[in-house]
Amino acid sequence: MHATSGLLYQLGSVSWDWFGTLTFGMRKVPIDQSQPDLLEKGKKFNIVGCRVPSAAVRYSMFFQWLRQQERHWQQKKTEWVLRHEKGEIGGRPHFHFLIRALPPGANTSHYRMAAMSRWESLGGGMARIRRFDNAEHGGEKDAVSYVLKNLGANAYELAKFERDEFDSIRISDALIASLTERSQRITV
Repeated sequence: MHATSGLLYQLGSVSWDWFGTLTFGMRKVPIDQSQPDLLEKGKKFNIVGCRVPSAAVRYSMFFQWLRQQERHWQQKKTEWVLRHEKGEIGGRPHFHFLIRALPPGANTSHYRMAAMSRWESLGGGMARIRRFDNAEHGGEKDAVSYVLKNLGANAYELAKFERDEFDSIRISDALIASLTERSQRITV
């Protein structure tokens, strides 16, 4: 079995709690500047770009957000997988992540909304965090494949990643330790 297939298998064989997307800020401005009401239904907007932080700052934001979550959960080592990619339309960088082993009660809409709000308060853009649902994602391995796109992905998906800042999948030390322990139990 190829090493990347092994990683995909291992990550697909565990239970995930959250699947999320974290973006970096954009500002909406009405096309008709005389109409400042951004909430009016049917109104057309221009998206005005803001400067996207450097890759180092983006990762720093993610880890700051994660530390806030861990303090809130009173948990020190969260198990997660993080993928950094460019958007298909406009090439804007964003993160996809999976988180598992949350404390009891943390997988509620209240906690997910609070986590989204924390991301936005750090200066991030839109945050979307959902309860991980195996059926919705076509099974665990399909959802993990989505986050780990470049492991066995086609040329179209690979073209979205640049070697300098979009080349890595980050896996928490806690998840590596958990997978290692699990693997040792299975092989013994």
